[in-house]
Order: sequence, then C-alpha cells, then structure tokens
Amino acid sequence: DDVTVSVNISGMTASSYNAVITISASGATNSPKTVPVSLTIKPPTPPTISFSPSSLSFAATSGSSNPPSQTLTVWNSGDQTLNWSADEYATWLSLSPTSGTSTGDKDDIGVSVNISGMAAGSYDAVVTISASGAINSPRTLLVSLTIKPPSPPTISSAPSSMSFTAYEASP
Repeated sequence: DDVTVSVNISGMTASSYNAVITISASGATNSPKTVPVSLTIKPPTPPTISFSPSSLSFAATSGSSNPPSQTLTVWNSGDQTLNWSADEYATWLSLSPTSGTSTGDKDDIGVSVNISGMAAGSYDAVVTISASGAINSPRTLLVSLTIKPPSPPTISSAPSSMSFTAYEASP
C-alpha cells in the first residue's frame, strides 16, 4: 500500500528541519522500517520592482494637439506584496494612477504629455518607481519628448495655370 506524506509549515520559520518516519508491520521481516525526511523552508524573497517598456518616447508638432498617451506596466517579480508609487518631475508629464499594489499581477500606468505653451525642442524627464522593502527600489524610466516646429506655410494656387485673351482697344 502507498502512504502519502504531507507537511504543514504554518507557524514555522525559515530553516532546515529533519525527522524520521517509522513504519511497522507485524510479521514483516524488515519491520520497523525508518525513512529519513528533510524539509527546508526558505525565507520569502523581498518584492522586486519590474516594469515595461524600459523607456518612453513622445513626438509632437508645436501648436498641434498632444501626442497619444502611452502605457507603462509595473509588477512585482519577487515575493510578498509590492506597494509601489510612481513620481514624475516634469510639468509637461502626467501619470495615472501614481500608486498601486502588486503580488505579481501587472498594473498599467497611463503616461501622457501636455505640450501646451512649449517651444519646439527636445525634452527629457525621469519617472521614478519606488516601493518600501523592494530589493531594487527606486527604479527609473527615461521619458523623452520631441516637439518639432510647425511646418512653414506653403503657397498653393488653383488652378495651377491661367490663360487670358484680350482685344486691343480701338483708337
């Protein structure tokens, strides 16, 4: 017959444990039989901040509408619970939401820019993702924004050519 063995680690701390299981059967020539058992309980690894993509880039034209929002995904690639917060330090950059909780599930952050009143040029900002107790906190993400100058005006005509016919005036 098969014997099923299981363990209950509730209340136990991280360590190595040893025990012996003794199996007895009357009439068996090798009774009792002992089976050594070992159990190792490892401590949980701390939460670990993971995110994707590794950077974000926006492009717009001065005087036009804001570029579409993008998504930054944050999750815990360690154990336990990751209570994260995200901060940005540029007036033209917005994050929503700015905090969350992950036990491995992925949280999406909407990242948007507002180019209103900004001159053409290149701008960089850093998003900082922090979590108390995480082994790799804080993490940073570079966000770049390129604003192109508006296109110069162009001259167009319709039709593309004209033809006139006139009679000389009589004296």
